[in-house]
Amino acid sequence: MSDAIRAAVFGLCTSAAVALAAVLSPALASAEPVSAVPQHLSDLRGFRGRVSYVGRRFAPHGTDVATGTLVAADRCWALDESHDRLSLHAGPDGGTLRSREVSAGFDDALQTDELVNPWAVILGKLTCESWERTALAGAWRSADGMRVYLDADRTHVVGASEPSGPADLSFTFGDWLEQDGLQLPRRIVRLRNGFADATYEISKYVVTRAIAAPSRDVVMPAVVGSPLPDASATSPDLQAGVGRRLWATLIVLAAVGFGAIAWLRRELLVERLCRRLSADPRGWRSQGESAFVSPEGLLYLDGRSYDVGSSFYNRVVTVQHSPLFLRVSSAAVPSAVVLPRKFRSEPHRKSRNTAAFSLIDIVVATGLFAVVIVGAVFPALIAVARAGSLAQKYAAAASLARNALSDQEAVCAYEPGVQTGSSTKLVGGLALTVDITAATAGADDISVAVRDSDGRTLIRAVTMVGPPVPRPSTAAPPIGNQP
Repeated sequence: MSDAIRAAVFGLCTSAAVALAAVLSPALASAEPVSAVPQHLSDLRGFRGRVSYVGRRFAPHGTDVATGTLVAADRCWALDESHDRLSLHAGPDGGTLRSREVSAGFDDALQTDELVNPWAVILGKLTCESWERTALAGAWRSADGMRVYLDADRTHVVGASEPSGPADLSFTFGDWLEQDGLQLPRRIVRLRNGFADATYEISKYVVTRAIAAPSRDVVMPAVVGSPLPDASATSPDLQAGVGRRLWATLIVLAAVGFGAIAWLRRELLVERLCRRLSADPRGWRSQGESAFVSPEGLLYLDGRSYDVGSSFYNRVVTVQHSPLFLRVSSAAVPSAVVLPRKFRSEPHRKSRNTAAFSLIDIVVATGLFAVVIVGAVFPALIAVARAGSLAQKYAAAASLARNALSDQEAVCAYEPGVQTGSSTKLVGGLALTVDITAATAGADDISVAVRDSDGRTLIRAVTMVGPPVPRPSTAAPPIGNQP
């Protein structure tokens, strides 16, 4: 069996499978039962009794604290909330807001900003109104268009929405607690047109269920709860949704199958298309151009080579082209050749060799720069900064050494019998040391050293003084014998 026949058989089998699925899809859609009502939603709808609570509302204009009571009966519910400055009463037909000065009515309690516990209104609607499942998984819709959404486990109501009002309101619920078998949220967030504008916190719940005998607190009818839809009931919306999903799945599978066949047999399809184009001259209306064919049967055009066959060698060849194909023909060759067109090769651009540093060069240069800065520049800056004070210190040391040396020279020159030895004294933070030692007969060596507080020698001066002479005020001794 050839590849073409094998591909055709595979395509026919795929088409038959799609047709069979299309025939069976209505039966599958009608036979699929709707799953039973979730237990959590059934418990909420079957609740009859009273729920008292204490909550507060966090809003941009402040915090509003209120206490409220919800009474749920068969086909009827009533909610009363007491605030600091007003009171709210709501029911299935609307409600009223009363303050000390005015009283106003409203149609929907969820649309009022003064409501502190939206869950109480939603619970009342769940207990008294009829609900039906929607095409969206886990979503239920009431007769007035309100929707509630269950989580993936169908154990909590995670949200509710009311798109039919003047503003697209939605609520999210969290931090659930259970009292007397009833799930109640303690955290509620209200979203208006998709943006959160209020947060509610319910700090306390008190649940009182209805009993068989009437009491003073809760008056309940004899019938408890409205009947729930049958678990085997079907919905037209669900049937249509299942049918559409099945059709979409089959179409996608068929498209993937045909795409796989086309990709695996792409060479055969291209060859067949080329043969059809070579026999149909209507698609080649552009003016042909001459080309050269090598002895090996290679045609060179736009920097690309095409294998057209050696029969076109040494012939006058005319090349016609369309955006996707080339048609090669010659008067001396009985049949034309159509080939897929190759894209024009872009000219090679010589890359300019620009001088650049590698990572190693950058690291080495940075290291050398750091060494120069730390080893040469910083010490030079420190030396320049200290040059002024150091010069002043050396000048003071030189002046001190010069004065001390002059004094000792004067003493040794005019006073005989000067005692030899060493003496040290502090002058202006500098240590002055004078050493007098005997030299040759009648002469003395004078050494003057000046040191700073760190013990470094700043100035050292050494001189020799000969035998002492009389002071200038005394008579000079006779130089020789008088006659």
